[in-house]
Amino acid sequence: MNGFLTGALCLILVIAVAGCADRDAAARSEDVSPDVSSLSADSTSPALQDTSMVYEGEGFSIEIRYPQAALELPEIGDSLLAFSAGVEEPFRDLLAGRSPEEMDWSLSVYFSHMPSPRGLVCILASIYEYTGGAHAMNWDVSFVYDLEREMFIAPVTLLGDSSAFAAFASAACDTLLMRFAGEFDAAWIESGTAPTDLNYQALLPIPDSTGGIAGFSVVFSPYQVAPYAYGSQEVMVRNARIEAGPHFAT
Repeated sequence: MNGFLTGALCLILVIAVAGCADRDAAARSEDVSPDVSSLSADSTSPALQDTSMVYEGEGFSIEIRYPQAALELPEIGDSLLAFSAGVEEPFRDLLAGRSPEEMDWSLSVYFSHMPSPRGLVCILASIYEYTGGAHAMNWDVSFVYDLEREMFIAPVTLLGDSSAFAAFASAACDTLLMRFAGEFDAAWIESGTAPTDLNYQALLPIPDSTGGIAGFSVVFSPYQVAPYAYGSQEVMVRNARIEAGPHFAT
């Protein structure tokens, strides 16, 4: 188990013991990391033993949740830790410019272990960030770990070649065009669903009953394919023409 997650689990035990010990011991724990309010195994989560880290300070809060899969495979845990740090650091940098009169700022990064085809571990990161202004921003990023090759792979590579990617993107575009039926400029949807890696950062395979790939789902962030008021948009495409990867049944 990697050093971060081992330390996290140890801190869980420390906090539990501190709750039964004297208040001085709890104060000493807070002195070490004054803005960490809790770190615990959340038994109410759908995935038991998810690990939540909550940081609170003057005018802000941060919560990051890691799934059990991160505890089991160090390679996954290290990558999720690096990703959350890459989101958290710029948020903390912006805090220096926050006005005391503003509403509290908040950041959450929730990693969910998604249903995964055979040989893969699929995780979706859902990020919510409020740094003042009229509304918050939220977006999703997918991670696919190949157990056989012991490495992360780009989710779009599971679609097959560039023509298969283009076909999937076209299906996603058509779905959204029908969903919104001319409510706004179609060019918005066409641009947001174009077959580029940037547009498909939240693409994941859908497993079938045998562990193969039945299709794919993708989450488009607010503003990507529609005005903010429409929120995130998820599209699922089940298409037998999509090529299966080398590990999966067709």
